[in-house]
Amino acid sequence: MKRWDRIAWITSAFASPVILAQTPGVSSPSTAGRGAAFVQQALQEQLAEIELSKIAQNNSTNPVVINFAKATVRDETQANSVLRELAAKKDIPVSPAPDAENAAMAKILGCKTGTQLDAYYAQDIARIDDRVIQLYRSESTGDDRDVAFYAQTALPREEQHEKLAQSLTNSTARRTT
Repeated sequence: MKRWDRIAWITSAFASPVILAQTPGVSSPSTAGRGAAFVQQALQEQLAEIELSKIAQNNSTNPVVINFAKATVRDETQANSVLRELAAKKDIPVSPAPDAENAAMAKILGCKTGTQLDAYYAQDIARIDDRVIQLYRSESTGDDRDVAFYAQTALPREEQHEKLAQSLTNSTARRTT
């Protein structure tokens, strides 16, 4: 009898996500989790860009880097506000602080000066933008309509920012050589 109990339990455990996914108005955990994971990761990347840009804005002596950093702080703060509103609407928990990886990048950048600071900042922003583009492209076809819509509408802005960051990377690389 115990064997049948185990078989019944295993069968119900595997069947329940399928039944939930097919029930109108109930999203499966993986579907809900994907949208939430996107929002949380996108917010982390925005926080990282804001924090790194504030450091560059305050510590760089290169006017091109300073202007790029100011624009990044402004744009990412605005995008962060919109995404936080979406998170609140969806009851997605969000962290107010950057994760450990992004906090470490900020700490390292804060120790740099001059052209080295500019080069590190440009490389870090370009690296974050690469991750962001992949993240947004992936989520733009997601199952959560609100989150997918956000990703679709924000993607062109993120792609433009990536191009500017790459240009900044090329510019700062020439100055350090």
